[in-house]
Amino acid sequence: MLVAAVLLVAGLAVLVVAASREPGPTMVALFCAAAVLVAAGSLLGLWALAYRRLSYALTQTALRVEWLGRTLVVPYAAVQGIYGGQRLAGNAAPGGPRWPGVNVGSRWVRGMGKLRFFATSSDQSQLTLITVEHGGLVLSARDVVAFQTSLIDHVEASPEEEATWHEAPPTTAPWTALLDLWLPVCAAVGVLVLLLLLAVIAIRYANLPDQLPIHFDVSGESSYTTAKSDLLRLPLLGLIVLALNWVLGVMVHARERVLARLLWLVAIVVDLVLLIGLVRIVT
Repeated sequence: MLVAAVLLVAGLAVLVVAASREPGPTMVALFCAAAVLVAAGSLLGLWALAYRRLSYALTQTALRVEWLGRTLVVPYAAVQGIYGGQRLAGNAAPGGPRWPGVNVGSRWVRGMGKLRFFATSSDQSQLTLITVEHGGLVLSARDVVAFQTSLIDHVEASPEEEATWHEAPPTTAPWTALLDLWLPVCAAVGVLVLLLLLAVIAIRYANLPDQLPIHFDVSGESSYTTAKSDLLRLPLLGLIVLALNWVLGVMVHARERVLARLLWLVAIVVDLVLLIGLVRIVT
């Protein structure tokens, strides 16, 4: 969470520096850097939030694991074996890049299948391996012995009937929105249009007169002008609309998916209108 906060603060700082620069390539480059930092900070912050909310629960009928808003449900009847982490023998961490203290991910282990890791440690003595059909789960409870004992008791008391584990999709914000492909696509398109807006200003700014006509009467004469520096308000307005609509869309997505997508699309449309209006003014 601290790293995410640092990235977000750095992104906002770069954004402020970019806003203080004269329109040009440097300003556009700084805005691009700010967008990358803010995006990275936001994604890392959401990952950290999911990690803080990672939890296990032994219910009457199944083991439930909460992660990224999803619920992995493993009926006790589906459990084939419960072992200490020593059985992992060098496979106590998922594949791919890892963050210290975050042992979450998946790994294919020969003879075991696909293992899903939902742990806070890679220390084998702190892990519990639960095997199911075609794979297993690796967990790290605070009290390993008590967790394993309780799980064994639940499994032994469960009826011997066929059961399979499954994963329930998220039902709350922001997790439902993060699984909607519309969000990253709309976000990418919105940022691209906003950067085009900045690029047009940066390219044309030096050659523009100090006063720009923005309204004409019926005879074609200019009836209202504005300082060219006012053009810089357009990207700010576009950024505010994007951020506001993204947040509102994420908040309502769990209840009104169509409304959320409409909000994301409207943000893009607003930025496109600003871009078209800007092109007409500077050309």
